[in-house]
Amino acid sequence: MTGKTVKIEFSSAFSRHLKKLNPQIRKKLPALMVIFSGDPFHRRLKTHKLTGKLKDKYAFSLAPNLRIVFTFIDNNQTALFIDIGAHNQVYR
Repeated sequence: MTGKTVKIEFSSAFSRHLKKLNPQIRKKLPALMVIFSGDPFHRRLKTHKLTGKLKDKYAFSLAPNLRIVFTFIDNNQTALFIDIGAHNQVYR
């Protein structure tokens, strides 16, 4: 997936949960989105494929206990951010 910039879209659930996050944490998101759009599997993001009922999804770390769950759409040209929250919230 390197070489092309990946577009990012937010689901309505992601947008709702994002608004509820601590503002200090929200401030980190733009910088991580720049890294993500250049390389969704950049080491710093700790991106990993999920299993179980989320087996078609991926997640990366926003903070030690915060994850962003996403899936690729449009032939892997766009990432749809589905959920954001604590580890135990997004992996339920």
